[in-house]
Amino acid sequence: MSHSTPPWRQLSCIVLLACFAQLAADLYAPSLPIIAQAFGTDIGQVQVSMAIYMAALAISQLVYGPLSDMLGRRRVLTWGCLIAMGGSVLAALVHSLDMLLLARLIQGLGAGACACIWRAVFRDLFTGEALSKYASYLVVLIMFIMPAAPLLGSYLTHYVGWQANFGFLLGYAIVALIVLRVSFVESQSGMHRQPLAWSGLWQGYRQLLQHRQFITMSAITFLCYGAYFSWFSIGPVLLPTRLGASPLFFGWLTGVGGGACYGLAAWFNGRWVGRLGLQRMLQLAMGLMLTAAITLSIGWQFVAPSLITLIPPLLLFWFGAALIWPNANALAFSSVGHIAGSAAALYGALQLGGAACITQLASLLPHDQLWPLAMLMWLAPLLSMLIFQRAAGKRLASTPC
Repeated sequence: MSHSTPPWRQLSCIVLLACFAQLAADLYAPSLPIIAQAFGTDIGQVQVSMAIYMAALAISQLVYGPLSDMLGRRRVLTWGCLIAMGGSVLAALVHSLDMLLLARLIQGLGAGACACIWRAVFRDLFTGEALSKYASYLVVLIMFIMPAAPLLGSYLTHYVGWQANFGFLLGYAIVALIVLRVSFVESQSGMHRQPLAWSGLWQGYRQLLQHRQFITMSAITFLCYGAYFSWFSIGPVLLPTRLGASPLFFGWLTGVGGGACYGLAAWFNGRWVGRLGLQRMLQLAMGLMLTAAITLSIGWQFVAPSLITLIPPLLLFWFGAALIWPNANALAFSSVGHIAGSAAALYGALQLGGAACITQLASLLPHDQLWPLAMLMWLAPLLSMLIFQRAAGKRLASTPC
Protein backbone atom coordinates (compact mmCIF):
# COMPACT_ATOMS: atom_id res chain seq x y z
CA MET A 1 0.00 0.00 0.00
CA SER A 2 1.44 3.36 -0.99
CA HIS A 3 0.58 6.81 0.32
CA SER A 4 1.30 10.14 -1.29
CA THR A 5 1.69 11.75 2.13
CA PRO A 6 3.17 10.12 5.22
CA PRO A 7 0.50 8.68 7.59
CA TRP A 8 1.94 10.39 10.67
CA ARG A 9 -0.56 8.87 13.04
CA GLN A 10 0.54 5.39 12.03
CA LEU A 11 4.22 6.28 12.08
CA SER A 12 4.08 7.89 15.52
CA CYS A 13 2.54 4.74 16.95
CA ILE A 14 5.13 2.53 15.29
CA VAL A 15 8.00 4.69 16.56
CA LEU A 16 6.67 4.33 20.12
CA LEU A 17 6.40 0.56 19.80
CA ALA A 18 9.69 0.03 17.97
CA CYS A 19 11.64 1.98 20.60
CA PHE A 20 10.45 -0.26 23.44
CA ALA A 21 12.70 -3.15 22.39
CA GLN A 22 15.79 -0.93 22.44
CA LEU A 23 14.84 0.71 25.74
CA ALA A 24 14.39 -2.66 27.40
CA ALA A 25 17.75 -3.81 26.06
CA ASP A 26 19.88 -0.91 27.28
CA LEU A 27 18.07 0.98 30.04
CA TYR A 28 19.54 -0.98 32.93
CA ALA A 29 23.08 -1.34 31.54
CA PRO A 30 24.57 1.17 34.05
CA SER A 31 23.13 -0.84 36.96
CA LEU A 32 24.88 -4.13 36.07
CA PRO A 33 27.60 -3.78 38.76
CA ILE A 34 24.98 -2.79 41.37
CA ILE A 35 22.77 -5.77 40.51
CA ALA A 36 25.77 -8.10 40.79
CA GLN A 37 26.53 -6.69 44.24
CA ALA A 38 22.88 -6.96 45.32
CA PHE A 39 22.69 -10.63 44.33
CA GLY A 40 26.21 -11.42 45.55
CA THR A 41 27.37 -12.72 42.19
CA ASP A 42 29.97 -12.06 39.50
CA ILE A 43 29.37 -9.29 36.98
CA GLY A 44 29.68 -11.84 34.18
CA GLN A 45 26.63 -13.69 35.49
CA VAL A 46 24.55 -10.51 35.40
CA GLN A 47 25.75 -9.73 31.88
CA VAL A 48 24.13 -13.02 30.84
CA SER A 49 20.76 -11.36 31.46
CA MET A 50 21.45 -9.02 28.55
CA ALA A 51 22.34 -11.94 26.28
CA ILE A 52 19.19 -13.84 27.31
CA TYR A 53 17.00 -10.84 26.54
CA MET A 54 18.61 -10.32 23.12
CA ALA A 55 18.34 -14.04 22.30
CA ALA A 56 14.63 -14.11 23.21
CA LEU A 57 14.10 -10.88 21.29
CA ALA A 58 15.75 -12.38 18.23
CA ILE A 59 14.14 -15.82 18.26
CA SER A 60 10.61 -14.65 19.02
CA GLN A 61 10.62 -12.51 15.89
CA LEU A 62 10.80 -15.65 13.77
CA VAL A 63 7.25 -16.44 14.96
CA TYR A 64 5.81 -12.93 15.18
CA GLY A 65 6.74 -11.96 11.62
CA PRO A 66 4.93 -14.75 9.75
CA LEU A 67 2.01 -14.54 12.20
CA SER A 68 1.60 -10.87 11.31
CA ASP A 69 1.46 -11.85 7.62
CA MET A 70 -1.38 -14.23 8.47
CA LEU A 71 -3.28 -12.44 11.27
CA GLY A 72 -2.45 -8.77 10.71
CA ARG A 73 0.05 -6.43 12.36
CA ARG A 74 -2.19 -4.91 15.05
CA ARG A 75 -3.27 -8.15 16.71
CA VAL A 76 0.25 -9.56 16.96
CA LEU A 77 1.62 -6.27 18.30
CA THR A 78 -1.02 -6.35 21.04
CA TRP A 79 0.06 -9.84 22.10
CA GLY A 80 3.69 -8.74 22.24
CA CYS A 81 2.93 -5.71 24.41
CA LEU A 82 1.00 -7.82 26.92
CA ILE A 83 3.82 -10.36 27.25
CA ALA A 84 6.43 -7.61 27.63
CA MET A 85 4.34 -6.02 30.39
CA GLY A 86 4.32 -9.32 32.29
CA GLY A 87 8.09 -9.60 32.03
CA SER A 88 8.54 -6.01 33.23
CA VAL A 89 6.38 -6.62 36.31
CA LEU A 90 8.38 -9.70 37.21
CA ALA A 91 11.74 -7.96 36.63
CA ALA A 92 10.79 -5.11 38.96
CA LEU A 93 9.95 -7.56 41.78
CA VAL A 94 12.73 -10.17 41.55
CA HIS A 95 14.94 -11.05 44.51
CA SER A 96 17.35 -13.45 42.82
CA LEU A 97 19.46 -13.66 39.69
CA ASP A 98 17.54 -16.69 38.40
CA MET A 99 14.27 -14.79 38.58
CA LEU A 100 15.86 -11.82 36.81
CA LEU A 101 16.99 -14.09 33.99
CA LEU A 102 13.45 -15.49 33.68
CA ALA A 103 11.97 -11.99 33.68
CA ARG A 104 14.36 -10.85 30.98
CA LEU A 105 13.47 -13.91 28.91
CA ILE A 106 9.76 -13.03 29.11
CA GLN A 107 10.48 -9.38 28.30
CA GLY A 108 12.41 -10.41 25.21
CA LEU A 109 9.68 -12.79 24.07
CA GLY A 110 7.17 -9.95 24.19
CA ALA A 111 9.35 -7.18 22.80
CA GLY A 112 10.14 -9.30 19.74
CA ALA A 113 6.81 -8.24 18.22
CA CYS A 114 7.72 -4.56 18.57
CA ALA A 115 11.22 -5.13 17.24
CA CYS A 116 10.28 -6.73 13.93
CA ILE A 117 6.78 -5.70 12.89
CA TRP A 118 7.61 -2.02 12.41
CA ARG A 119 9.66 -2.98 9.35
CA ALA A 120 6.70 -4.90 7.93
CA VAL A 121 4.40 -1.92 8.57
CA PHE A 122 6.76 0.35 6.68
CA ARG A 123 6.78 -2.05 3.76
CA ASP A 124 2.96 -2.06 3.89
CA LEU A 125 2.79 1.73 3.78
CA PHE A 126 5.55 2.70 1.38
CA THR A 127 7.13 1.62 -1.88
CA GLY A 128 9.97 2.88 -4.03
CA GLU A 129 12.09 5.79 -2.80
CA ALA A 130 9.62 6.59 -0.02
CA LEU A 131 10.37 3.23 1.61
CA SER A 132 14.10 3.94 1.68
CA LYS A 133 13.62 7.53 2.87
CA TYR A 134 11.22 7.02 5.76
CA ALA A 135 12.62 3.66 6.85
CA SER A 136 16.09 5.22 6.98
CA TYR A 137 14.85 8.00 9.25
CA LEU A 138 13.10 5.56 11.58
CA VAL A 139 16.09 3.22 11.77
CA VAL A 140 18.29 6.12 12.87
CA LEU A 141 15.66 7.27 15.39
CA ILE A 142 15.31 3.80 16.89
CA MET A 143 19.07 3.37 17.09
CA PHE A 144 19.27 6.81 18.74
CA ILE A 145 17.38 5.28 21.67
CA MET A 146 20.28 2.90 22.34
CA PRO A 147 22.73 5.57 23.54
CA ALA A 148 19.97 7.63 25.20
CA ALA A 149 18.57 4.75 27.26
CA PRO A 150 21.65 4.22 29.49
CA LEU A 151 21.67 7.93 30.37
CA LEU A 152 18.11 7.67 31.66
CA GLY A 153 18.89 4.34 33.32
CA SER A 154 21.92 5.74 35.12
CA TYR A 155 19.77 8.43 36.78
CA LEU A 156 16.96 6.02 37.64
CA THR A 157 19.51 3.69 39.24
CA HIS A 158 21.34 6.48 41.06
CA TYR A 159 18.31 8.23 42.53
CA VAL A 160 15.71 5.46 42.85
CA GLY A 161 17.33 2.04 42.47
CA TRP A 162 17.94 -0.50 39.76
CA GLN A 163 14.36 -1.83 40.02
CA ALA A 164 13.11 1.56 38.82
CA ASN A 165 14.39 0.76 35.33
CA PHE A 166 11.90 -2.08 35.00
CA GLY A 167 9.12 -0.02 36.54
CA PHE A 168 9.74 2.58 33.86
CA LEU A 169 9.56 -0.13 31.17
CA LEU A 170 6.24 -1.33 32.56
CA GLY A 171 4.80 2.16 32.33
CA TYR A 172 6.17 2.59 28.82
CA ALA A 173 4.63 -0.70 27.68
CA ILE A 174 1.23 0.31 29.10
CA VAL A 175 1.33 3.63 27.23
CA ALA A 176 2.41 1.87 24.03
CA LEU A 177 -0.46 -0.61 24.30
CA ILE A 178 -3.00 2.19 24.81
CA VAL A 179 -1.67 4.13 21.81
CA LEU A 180 -1.71 0.95 19.73
CA ARG A 181 -5.35 0.23 20.52
CA VAL A 182 -6.45 3.85 20.02
CA SER A 183 -4.33 5.14 17.12
CA PHE A 184 -3.02 2.28 15.03
CA VAL A 185 -4.99 1.29 11.96
CA GLU A 186 -4.24 -2.13 10.47
CA SER A 187 -1.71 -1.53 7.69
CA GLN A 188 -1.92 -4.90 5.99
CA SER A 189 -4.64 -5.36 3.43
CA GLY A 190 -6.74 -8.46 4.09
CA MET A 191 -6.43 -9.54 0.47
CA HIS A 192 -2.64 -9.81 0.87
CA ARG A 193 -2.65 -11.96 3.99
CA GLN A 194 -1.12 -15.39 3.95
CA PRO A 195 -3.32 -18.34 4.90
CA LEU A 196 -3.18 -19.35 8.57
CA ALA A 197 -1.17 -22.57 8.60
CA TRP A 198 1.92 -23.94 10.30
CA SER A 199 3.59 -24.35 6.94
CA GLY A 200 3.11 -20.61 6.38
CA LEU A 201 5.48 -19.86 9.26
CA TRP A 202 8.43 -21.24 7.32
CA GLN A 203 7.48 -20.81 3.67
CA GLY A 204 8.72 -17.21 3.55
CA TYR A 205 11.99 -18.10 5.25
CA ARG A 206 12.85 -20.59 2.53
CA GLN A 207 12.55 -17.81 -0.03
CA LEU A 208 14.57 -15.36 2.05
CA LEU A 209 17.43 -17.80 2.68
CA GLN A 210 17.85 -18.06 -1.09
CA HIS A 211 17.79 -14.27 -1.55
CA ARG A 212 21.47 -13.27 -1.85
CA GLN A 213 21.02 -9.55 -1.26
CA PHE A 214 18.81 -10.01 1.78
CA ILE A 215 21.22 -12.49 3.40
CA THR A 216 24.25 -10.31 2.63
CA MET A 217 22.74 -7.24 4.30
CA SER A 218 21.51 -9.31 7.23
CA ALA A 219 24.99 -10.73 7.82
CA ILE A 220 26.58 -7.28 7.77
CA THR A 221 24.00 -6.03 10.25
CA PHE A 222 24.58 -9.10 12.45
CA LEU A 223 28.28 -8.31 12.76
CA CYS A 224 28.15 -4.51 13.05
CA TYR A 225 25.21 -4.37 15.44
CA GLY A 226 26.80 -7.02 17.62
CA ALA A 227 30.09 -5.11 17.82
CA TYR A 228 28.25 -1.89 18.58
CA PHE A 229 26.08 -3.51 21.26
CA SER A 230 29.16 -4.97 22.97
CA TRP A 231 29.85 -1.52 24.41
CA PHE A 232 26.74 -1.80 26.57
CA SER A 233 28.18 -4.90 28.19
CA ILE A 234 31.85 -3.89 28.33
CA GLY A 235 31.59 -0.13 28.91
CA PRO A 236 29.88 -0.13 32.36
CA VAL A 237 32.73 -2.28 33.71
CA LEU A 238 35.68 -0.91 31.71
CA LEU A 239 35.12 2.76 32.53
CA PRO A 240 35.10 2.56 36.37
CA THR A 241 37.65 -0.25 36.80
CA ARG A 242 40.24 0.86 34.24
CA LEU A 243 39.66 4.60 33.84
CA GLY A 244 38.06 5.59 37.15
CA ALA A 245 34.88 6.97 35.58
CA SER A 246 31.51 6.79 37.32
CA PRO A 247 28.38 4.95 36.12
CA LEU A 248 26.83 8.36 35.47
CA PHE A 249 29.72 9.15 33.11
CA PHE A 250 28.93 5.98 31.18
CA GLY A 251 25.36 7.22 30.80
CA TRP A 252 26.43 10.69 29.67
CA LEU A 253 29.09 9.42 27.27
CA THR A 254 26.74 6.90 25.71
CA GLY A 255 23.69 9.16 25.73
CA VAL A 256 25.13 12.49 24.65
CA GLY A 257 28.06 11.21 22.59
CA GLY A 258 26.12 8.40 20.96
CA GLY A 259 23.08 10.61 20.43
CA ALA A 260 25.21 13.26 18.72
CA CYS A 261 26.73 10.61 16.46
CA TYR A 262 23.33 9.28 15.46
CA GLY A 263 21.93 12.76 14.85
CA LEU A 264 24.91 13.70 12.70
CA ALA A 265 24.71 10.39 10.85
CA ALA A 266 21.01 10.94 10.13
CA TRP A 267 21.73 14.36 8.67
CA PHE A 268 24.73 13.11 6.68
CA ASN A 269 22.88 10.08 5.33
CA GLY A 270 19.85 12.11 4.30
CA ARG A 271 22.06 14.63 2.49
CA TRP A 272 24.46 12.25 0.72
CA VAL A 273 22.69 8.94 0.14
CA GLY A 274 21.01 10.33 -2.98
CA ARG A 275 24.41 11.32 -4.40
CA LEU A 276 26.52 8.36 -3.38
CA GLY A 277 23.91 5.61 -3.39
CA LEU A 278 23.17 2.98 -0.79
CA GLN A 279 26.11 0.73 -1.61
CA ARG A 280 28.76 3.45 -1.46
CA MET A 281 27.31 4.74 1.78
CA LEU A 282 27.59 1.24 3.18
CA GLN A 283 31.24 1.01 2.10
CA LEU A 284 31.96 4.39 3.67
CA ALA A 285 30.38 3.26 6.93
CA MET A 286 32.49 0.12 7.13
CA GLY A 287 35.63 2.14 6.33
CA LEU A 288 34.90 4.58 9.16
CA MET A 289 34.35 1.75 11.63
CA LEU A 290 37.66 0.13 10.67
CA THR A 291 39.47 3.48 10.95
CA ALA A 292 38.05 3.88 14.44
CA ALA A 293 39.32 0.44 15.48
CA ILE A 294 42.81 1.21 14.14
CA THR A 295 42.89 4.59 15.91
CA LEU A 296 41.78 3.07 19.22
CA SER A 297 44.42 0.34 19.05
CA ILE A 298 47.23 2.77 18.20
CA GLY A 299 46.20 5.19 20.94
CA TRP A 300 46.12 2.58 23.68
CA GLN A 301 49.25 0.80 22.47
CA PHE A 302 51.58 3.75 21.91
CA VAL A 303 50.13 6.62 23.96
CA ALA A 304 48.31 5.60 27.14
CA PRO A 305 44.98 4.13 28.20
CA SER A 306 42.81 7.17 28.92
CA LEU A 307 39.49 8.76 28.11
CA ILE A 308 41.27 10.89 25.50
CA THR A 309 42.42 7.83 23.56
CA LEU A 310 39.08 6.04 24.01
CA ILE A 311 36.34 8.58 23.31
CA PRO A 312 37.24 9.96 19.81
CA PRO A 313 37.60 6.53 18.14
CA LEU A 314 34.51 5.29 19.96
CA LEU A 315 32.48 8.21 18.61
CA LEU A 316 33.81 7.60 15.09
CA PHE A 317 32.86 3.92 15.38
CA TRP A 318 29.32 4.87 16.46
CA PHE A 319 29.00 7.33 13.58
CA GLY A 320 30.02 4.64 11.08
CA ALA A 321 27.64 2.13 12.65
CA ALA A 322 24.78 4.64 12.43
CA LEU A 323 25.33 4.75 8.66
CA ILE A 324 25.16 0.95 8.41
CA TRP A 325 21.62 0.50 9.74
CA PRO A 326 19.48 2.60 7.34
CA ASN A 327 21.37 1.67 4.19
CA ALA A 328 21.62 -2.04 4.92
CA ASN A 329 17.93 -2.04 5.89
CA ALA A 330 16.89 -0.35 2.63
CA LEU A 331 18.95 -2.76 0.53
CA ALA A 332 17.71 -5.81 2.41
CA PHE A 333 14.02 -4.96 1.94
CA SER A 334 14.27 -3.75 -1.66
CA SER A 335 12.51 -6.75 -3.20
CA VAL A 336 10.81 -8.76 -0.45
CA GLY A 337 7.61 -6.77 0.01
CA HIS A 338 5.35 -9.77 -0.66
CA ILE A 339 6.66 -11.44 2.52
CA ALA A 340 7.45 -8.32 4.53
CA GLY A 341 6.49 -9.86 7.87
CA SER A 342 8.79 -12.86 7.46
CA ALA A 343 11.56 -10.63 6.11
CA ALA A 344 11.25 -8.26 9.07
CA ALA A 345 11.36 -11.21 11.46
CA LEU A 346 14.43 -12.88 9.95
CA TYR A 347 16.31 -9.60 9.52
CA GLY A 348 15.54 -8.53 13.08
CA ALA A 349 16.42 -11.96 14.46
CA LEU A 350 19.81 -11.90 12.77
CA GLN A 351 20.49 -8.31 13.85
CA LEU A 352 19.62 -8.94 17.48
CA GLY A 353 21.14 -12.40 17.34
CA GLY A 354 24.44 -10.67 16.66
CA ALA A 355 23.99 -8.66 19.84
CA ALA A 356 23.10 -11.78 21.83
CA CYS A 357 26.07 -13.79 20.56
CA ILE A 358 28.63 -11.05 20.99
CA THR A 359 27.28 -10.02 24.39
CA GLN A 360 27.61 -13.61 25.54
CA LEU A 361 31.16 -13.68 24.15
CA ALA A 362 31.98 -10.43 25.95
CA SER A 363 30.72 -11.88 29.25
CA LEU A 364 33.37 -14.62 28.99
CA LEU A 365 36.25 -12.20 28.33
CA PRO A 366 38.09 -9.97 30.86
CA HIS A 367 35.73 -7.21 31.97
CA ASP A 368 38.35 -4.60 32.83
CA GLN A 369 40.52 -4.79 29.70
CA LEU A 370 40.30 -2.87 26.44
CA TRP A 371 41.33 -5.64 24.07
CA PRO A 372 37.93 -7.41 23.93
CA LEU A 373 36.28 -4.16 22.80
CA ALA A 374 39.08 -3.41 20.32
CA MET A 375 38.96 -6.95 18.93
CA LEU A 376 35.23 -6.71 18.22
CA MET A 377 35.66 -3.25 16.67
CA TRP A 378 38.26 -4.73 14.31
CA LEU A 379 36.44 -7.92 13.38
CA ALA A 380 33.01 -6.45 12.57
CA PRO A 381 34.01 -4.11 9.71
CA LEU A 382 36.68 -6.46 8.37
CA LEU A 383 34.31 -9.41 8.06
CA SER A 384 31.55 -7.13 6.76
CA MET A 385 33.84 -5.83 4.03
CA LEU A 386 34.70 -9.39 3.03
CA ILE A 387 31.02 -10.37 2.85
CA PHE A 388 30.16 -7.24 0.87
CA GLN A 389 32.98 -7.79 -1.62
CA ARG A 390 31.90 -11.38 -2.22
CA ALA A 391 28.42 -10.12 -3.04
CA ALA A 392 29.70 -7.17 -5.11
CA GLY A 393 30.29 -9.45 -8.09
CA LYS A 394 26.55 -9.99 -8.20
CA ARG A 395 24.14 -7.22 -9.00
CA LEU A 396 22.64 -5.60 -5.89
CA ALA A 397 19.41 -3.71 -6.38
CA SER A 398 19.53 -0.25 -4.80
CA THR A 399 15.99 0.85 -5.52
CA PRO A 400 13.21 -0.64 -3.41
CA CYS A 401 10.36 -2.04 -5.36
